[in-house]
Amino acid sequence: MSKNEERLVDSLIREIVFINGRGLDKEDCYIVCWIAYLENKTLYMGRASFWEDVALCIIKEVDSLRKNRSSRCRIESKLSLDQKIGPLDTEVREYLRPRRMYFEDRIALWDFAGRLGAEKEQVMRFMAQGEDEDYIRKIMRFSKIEYSHLREELKEDMMYYQTL
Repeated sequence: MSKNEERLVDSLIREIVFINGRGLDKEDCYIVCWIAYLENKTLYMGRASFWEDVALCIIKEVDSLRKNRSSRCRIESKLSLDQKIGPLDTEVREYLRPRRMYFEDRIALWDFAGRLGAEKEQVMRFMAQGEDEDYIRKIMRFSKIEYSHLREELKEDMMYYQTL
């Protein structure tokens, strides 16, 4: 493989991972994409649409990686926002959606969040905006372990909030 081909493939893979790999482990995406390229480049060699065909194959592999990851994740894992808490079996994420809440409830929630501390409140705001874990960790400069501990604490705080 020439240096020019390696550079072109690397930029193609970086773009695909940036666009289609959101929420996935970047390193796994790069590995899967390189494997997909190496396996499929001989199939499409010499075609005028070589790069488009290879890009589609790589995108399919990223999508299959996402489906595989999603099938392994339980909907109600310990840190899931989909799990139901409280006597009304309300999903945790419903407390973070301000558009569906009454004005007073929203004020009470964000007042409670402010009392939890600046870090937890900011993480809750990012979650309410729909940001993914990687983005929040990057902006807040958390390691995976620190972030998972913070999410566990937030889950407990939200369960306490449910009892208020």
